[in-house]
Parts: sequence; structure tokens; C-alpha cells
Amino acid sequence: MSHGPSGTHHRHCPRGGLCGLCQAPVAPLCPVDCAFDMDYDDEDVHITGLSFRGFQQFKRLDLDFTDPATGKPLNRVCFIGPNGTGKSTLMRLLRSMLGDEASSNGRAGGYKIRPSWTARITNTGGESCRVVVDMTPSAPLHLWLDERATQLPEWSQFLEGNAPVFTGEPRFHPLLRPFIGLTPGEDLVVYVPSDEALILSTDPPNSTLNDAQHMIRRIPVVHALAPSTANTFWSVLIALIAKRVEDYHVFLRLDSNRTRIVGEVEAEFESQYPEILPKLAQLWNRLLAPAGLELDLEGVRLPSQLSHTLGATVRVKASKTPLPYNQLSSGMRSFLFRLGYLYALYFGRDVRRGFLFVDEPENSLHPDFLYNLVDEYSIMIKNTQLFVATHSPIIAGQFRPEERVLLGFDESGHVVAERGQAAVGTDPNHVLMSDFHVRSIYGRQGLEKWNRFKELRELILSEDDKAKKKALCDEYMAIGRDYRFDPDEISR
Repeated sequence: MSHGPSGTHHRHCPRGGLCGLCQAPVAPLCPVDCAFDMDYDDEDVHITGLSFRGFQQFKRLDLDFTDPATGKPLNRVCFIGPNGTGKSTLMRLLRSMLGDEASSNGRAGGYKIRPSWTARITNTGGESCRVVVDMTPSAPLHLWLDERATQLPEWSQFLEGNAPVFTGEPRFHPLLRPFIGLTPGEDLVVYVPSDEALILSTDPPNSTLNDAQHMIRRIPVVHALAPSTANTFWSVLIALIAKRVEDYHVFLRLDSNRTRIVGEVEAEFESQYPEILPKLAQLWNRLLAPAGLELDLEGVRLPSQLSHTLGATVRVKASKTPLPYNQLSSGMRSFLFRLGYLYALYFGRDVRRGFLFVDEPENSLHPDFLYNLVDEYSIMIKNTQLFVATHSPIIAGQFRPEERVLLGFDESGHVVAERGQAAVGTDPNHVLMSDFHVRSIYGRQGLEKWNRFKELRELILSEDDKAKKKALCDEYMAIGRDYRFDPDEISR
């Protein structure tokens, strides 16, 4: 028995043949004792690496997402690098490994395959499997291999495309592992693409209680926090509100509550089952307060029938005047809905295994927002591996150096990678210089002033005329004050 992509169990009917990887006979698989007879429900799963061979700009690249000091999987990974190094591509590929897109597509017969990219996944048992993908346009093949396959001598030939994969149907090979299925209601895969202008087609979104019905008992696994999914976010909110109503009626019928005072029962219920909207307001109002805005909790309209939607709007705090979401700045609007959506997905849930991919979270946001942005994401997720791609040194500086993957180009134009250097929480300018490899933090005028600053120092030392010396000193001090140049830097 094995787990399929949907978390269901199914029995395999094996076929014979020789393995194209190890040339061992493929024996019939016993339904009791076989490579598929594994249970992965309780595993703590992390993505621990990616490898590329001749895929797009990745000629030969191996990325390691483990702590070099401990060997344990990293809980957070940050990709940085110039445009074109494939940060967004990496995020999409990582996302494609998980959820409903990751599966084993059986194709009978012998054939050769050159893997375009492979990915390692490690669980708490210390075992890892590697996904091997043939990126053919018409029929991409997702294979989940037992780690034993990577130890075979033929593995390197297979990885370089010089050996056949299987001579029989691949999903019956004894070294294949079943896909580690993610279960709706328990696991999450969340992808936040780079910023797009979020314009609501209806303001607020018009998802109804009927739209949210399928989410009341279990939230789906895969979510994209994008402009096109604002209605789905609203459906999640409605589902959480409706589920709380159901939980309240079940709570009242518990034998332990039948003889208690109603006030005591309701107080206990409130402590165990908090409302989503007041909690969401605490998150949103921290972001809205500098603009004098707040979520209008007093004016919330809860759906009571299947055709009803949730009415929840922002208002001007001083005048209590409603403000449509579409009148907020594009950055603020996207930020509110994305963080609100993510908060709702984790609210009141014991997420077993999660993966969060955030591409360019800094877009359209003021730098003041960025200094705590990683914390905003981190505090609301649990049991979740976080991947971020960014161009911002403020964002990158919130990661430890071993969590940063620095992408760049070699002399032939192919992507290479290294670990970060700057300490976590350091000056963003230091991150720019050491990890982003920016040659100077000054613009053209600043560089001209820096050269003049150095020139003045030499002129001052060589000038004997007191009046001219004073004029040079005044200019020197003015430039140093305006541009915050350190005189000691000249001699370094």
C-alpha cells in the first residue's frame, strides 16, 4: 500500500523486468513487504537541496539547504542575486514539487531520460528521497526515488543522462518511494508570487457562504496568495467564521457543559475558540495605523445564509468614514490581503507540515515595513519551511548568513551559488557590499564628492597659505558632514 498524491492508499500491481538504473531484476512486489509499504503521515519533511544539469541558465548547480555546522535542514532559506539568476524560477520549481502537481506519471517501456533537475527531501527518520524530473514540454515525468538509488554507482551516469531510467513501468520499480502526500486540512503549500497590482473586481470581495462550504471542514493544501485569489481569501475567512458557529453548538452539547452556567461555558468557549476578525484586526491595524485607518469591526456583516457574503471594510479612524480597499495604495492593499490570507490559513490550526514560498516580498512597500517583514511572516506560520527570494538587503539581512543562497554568474554566463557572509541583523549597507557584491553604495554624485574629499585631504596637508588652507578645510568638513564620510576611511 502507498500514499498517492491526494493522501489516499492504493495497491500496486507490479510487472517484471530489469532495472535500467541498477540492472537488478524487478521482482513482483508483495502487498505486505515491499518498497511501497511505508507510512509517511507523521514525518517532519524539509526540502534539503536542488540539483540542475543543463536546465535553462543552470548548467551544473547543486544547492544545499542544510546548516553547514549541524547538517540539519534549514527552516528558512533566502535567495538573493542579480536579475536573471533564476530566483523566481527556483521558487516555482520548489513549489511544483509539492501538492497536487507532484506525482509519478507511469510510462511503460524502456527509454533514456536526462534529468533537468532533482530535489532532495529529508524526513525526521533521516531518510531522504530525490525527485527527478524530465522537463519535456508534452509529458513531464515526476519520479520519487528512495535514497538508496542515489548510492548506486550508476547514479552519476543517470544524473548526467547517460543511462536509461527504467526498462519497465517506472512506478513499479523497487527503489521508488511513494509521493509523500500532503493532506488537506493538515498540511499547507503557500506560494506568494512577486507583486502584481491587486485591484478587486468587487470591493470588498463577494465570496459567499456557499462558496466557502467545502473549506469549513478542511482547508485545501495548495494556495497562491496572488491578486486573482482575493475571493479565495474571503472564502477562507467565511469558512473560519462558519466553523466557529458549528463548534459553538457542539461545545454547548458536551456532557461536561450541560449543568454549568451559560456565562461560564461561553467564557471557556471564547478562550478556546477565538474569533478570526478581531485577531485579524490586530494584524491589519498595525499596518493601517500610520495612515490613520483601521478595520471597521463595528460595521462587520456576517453571512447568515448561503447566498450572503462577508462585509468587512476599512475606515478612517477619526471620522469613521468607510474607505474602499481599491482606494488604498497598491502596496498596502496587496500587503493587507496577502498577510491576511496567510494569517487565516494558519489561524486556530495545528498545521502538520507547511511550505511557504515568498517571491520579492519588498515590492511596493516603504523601507520601514521591511525591517520586521520576515518576522511578520514567521510569527504566524508553524511547522513550516520558509523560502524567500529578494532584491532587498533589508530583507536579506534578517536571515543568518548560512540561510542565504547568493546566486551569480560565472564567466560563461551560467548560474553559480555561494553562502552569505554578512551577520544577521547587520547594517543593510554591509549586506549590499558583502553579499550582493555591490561595488559602491554611492551614486555618481556621491562618488564625485568622495574623490573630491580625498583630494582635499592631500591639498590641505600641502597648503601653506592660511586663508587657502582654511577654505580647503571648510569644504572638506562640509562634504564630510553632508555625505557622512569618515576621514579614517581614506587611509584604509
